[in-house]
Amino acid sequence: TFNIFLGRMMFKLFSIVISVLLVSLLLSVSAFAMSDEDFIQLCKKGTLEEVKKAIANGSNVNAKDIDDRTALMRAVYSNPSPDVIAELIKAGADVNAKDINDNTVLSHAVDNSNPEVIKELIKAGANINAKNVQGCTALMWAALYQKNPDVTAELIKAGADVNAKDKAGTTALMFAVFFYDNHLVAIELIKAGADVNEKNKSGETALDIAKTNNNPQIIEILTKAGAK
Repeated sequence: TFNIFLGRMMFKLFSIVISVLLVSLLLSVSAFAMSDEDFIQLCKKGTLEEVKKAIANGSNVNAKDIDDRTALMRAVYSNPSPDVIAELIKAGADVNAKDINDNTVLSHAVDNSNPEVIKELIKAGANINAKNVQGCTALMWAALYQKNPDVTAELIKAGADVNAKDKAGTTALMFAVFFYDNHLVAIELIKAGADVNEKNKSGETALDIAKTNNNPQIIEILTKAGAK
């Protein structure tokens, strides 16, 4: 009987010790967990090891700022390391999250000139043709802002609709011809089947826009592709 009593007491004592250790561990993790804002800032430029440590210490991988931009959005926008992106995704970051204007993670990623970042998101299931409140896709943003044609090529390879239109009827090709230095992106779009004679809601074609912007290089490219 005494042995049974002693066994029960030892079991209770062991349970109490384990509970105390677990509570201490949780308190320790909470004590070192970053605030959402600090974690978002870290993801913008932090190294893989720094981000790993922050996640291990309990940082929220789906943290958002006041404009609903997530830690992953900030990372894909400015962090040059695809490994950081992969680590956030592995930890549960939502690859299809949207900000206050319905811009997706992929739309934020096109500002990062590293096509490997695009690959990581696509591999994780990012919606390639999702649109924001203006009807713009990631490919449209890439055509407008990204000079690296490899980024555009990755989006196209993953199934981006080259002839999709925003609410104003603007296509990715039309966005590409707004600037003088995006002729390589325009070429990628044309190679992928972009309609050079499509019109927006104002009745303008990509060629009309190029002429308005006095862009001779783009005009030549479009004309050779059959633009009228």
